[in-house]
Amino acid sequence: MKRIRVCATILGLLACAAVANAQQLKLVDANGNPVTDAQFIAIAEGNKIVQLPPAGADGTVDLSSLAGLENITNKTIEVVVYRCDQDPKTRVYELLPGATAPENKEHCKSYKGGAIFWDGSHWAIRKGADPGSPVRFAVPWETPASTGGGEGPSPFGAWAAFGMGPWKALDLQHECVGVSGCSTSDVGFSVEAGAGGSIGPFDFGIGVHHLANVSTTVTGTSTTTTGGTGTFTSVEKWHVTGFEGTARLNILEWEAWPDHPIIFGVQGGPMPFDIKGTSSFSSPTGSGFGGFSYGGVAGWYGAHVEVGICPHLAGTFDYKHADLRHTFSPGDKLTENINAFDFGLKISISPKAWRALIEAGKAAHGK
Repeated sequence: MKRIRVCATILGLLACAAVANAQQLKLVDANGNPVTDAQFIAIAEGNKIVQLPPAGADGTVDLSSLAGLENITNKTIEVVVYRCDQDPKTRVYELLPGATAPENKEHCKSYKGGAIFWDGSHWAIRKGADPGSPVRFAVPWETPASTGGGEGPSPFGAWAAFGMGPWKALDLQHECVGVSGCSTSDVGFSVEAGAGGSIGPFDFGIGVHHLANVSTTVTGTSTTTTGGTGTFTSVEKWHVTGFEGTARLNILEWEAWPDHPIIFGVQGGPMPFDIKGTSSFSSPTGSGFGGFSYGGVAGWYGAHVEVGICPHLAGTFDYKHADLRHTFSPGDKLTENINAFDFGLKISISPKAWRALIEAGKAAHGK
């Protein structure tokens, strides 16, 4: 049973938000230390005030009065933090759907404190606070060593991605130039997977890309041994396996709607590739079957789009172009340009989230 609880925690952290104890989150400062002297003010629709108790000695905040409200489940609650020169106490406002933040008074600074939500049984952090915020919400097991802005942006991180979609062999149709009875199937199936790390807006990684199911077919007539004619068919099928190095710059992040950013990036890198295929021939006089393989190193480039689903999970779209070239002998060269369009998922996690994961595992084992 303990193993099951640990696995469930891992899936929860990787797939969506960092889950807190049922009715509580913890308020911490920029170094992860508990904050106990903040004032909590929840504002509901129509700017109605909902009273919240102060934080406990360890910084935990009892949010049960919010969880008991109607129509609050799975609704994003924006957090705004105010700190004023003439009042040392930090004010933390939880803005329920339909509420507006109070007017920022003179000599006060406001910060985006992220967003939280109630899933019906637990409180979770949907978006971390901005880096400049003096306080932020954290999961109960987070320790002071877990510094930074909650589950928000981190300069370092790790990621893994998987995608699939169509691809097109742009030059395959040239195989039929001047050949009667020739046709091509130049759209195939692409699948890719990779993993790597992040430093700020840069992603680096390695992975594999497999492109399959394109072919050239030639049909015609041939003379049989008895002097008659018969139909022959020659089919050549091939696929590409490439090992990709990825360097990506995420150049634009757009908050299309709350808590679900859209990220646009440009990417490229080297791709050692291997092309393998089969050729078959059948006619009234006989048939044959063979294979072929050749490879090389190509460069690839393209574009990348991420659509945030929740803090650790995003839907992705990747466009990739590569020019595959191989020289068989002087004057005998292969050139094949390819375009791939893959849709998939990307899982990202920061070092502080890994630490929270470890702490969750310890808690599940009763340590």
